Order: sequence, then structure tokens, then C-alpha cells
Amino acid sequence: RERSDRAVHYGVGLDGMIYNFGDIKYATSNNYSDTDEKAVSLNPIIKERGGEPRLYMVYIEFEGKKSGELTEAAYASGLELMKYIVGLCRKRYGVEFPIDRDHIIGRYEYCPVSDPYSPGLDFPLSEFVEDLKSADRG
Repeated sequence: RERSDRAVHYGVGLDGMIYNFGDIKYATSNNYSDTDEKAVSLNPIIKERGGEPRLYMVYIEFEGKKSGELTEAAYASGLELMKYIVGLCRKRYGVEFPIDRDHIIGRYEYCPVSDPYSPGLDFPLSEFVEDLKSADRG
């Protein structure tokens, strides 16, 4: 993929506003050059696939507290955004997008050295995955 000058693809505000910072067909400019990060990644796909994860990941950043706690509006918008991304990957790009915790991860799972607490202990990532699975089945 070509590289974008953006660090993330999407942002979600506390008020639920979604911001599009770049097309997902372009890699982000997130800095992931530390080879130690790859060696200790908590994600099995990154460990197996290797390379630069920014080349095959879609980045969403949520505005919020350091704890990762979200407002109801941010959660609802984030869920809609994730549904959109899954559908886009499947329909436009022909990429199967399994909905599970190996494919939907927090930053700490691929950057455990430089960002061990992102997106925060209270971020509802598992709840997102479960709600996304339910929506996908429906």
C-alpha cells in the first residue's frame, strides 16, 4: 500500500462525531519502526504476518479519558464506524474481515512497549466485538 501522511484513518469524538482522516487503502504514518515491538506483540496475526502492521491495519482513535471510558454517543458511533469498515473491507476490497479479538485489537496489543495502556483499561473493546458480531449475524 501507499503511505498516507495521516497517523490514523478515523477519529471518534466524545459527542459521537466521526472524522475521516484518510482512505483505508493507504497505510498510516504511525511510527512502528521498533523491531522490539514486533518481537513482543501480543497479537498472533502480527506475530505470524510480521512486517509493518500499519500496512494492513485500519486505525481508529477515540477521543476520551486516559482510562478509555467512552460516552454513549462515542460508543454508538464507534460501533457504526466499525460496521462500515468491516463491510467496506468485504465488499469493496474483497477482504474477509473476521470479527474477533485477533482482528479487532487495541494499540497495546501491537505496541506493548511504547503504548502499554492504550486505549485504556476501561475501553470496551470486548463489548465492541460482541456487539459487532451480533450486528453481523443480523
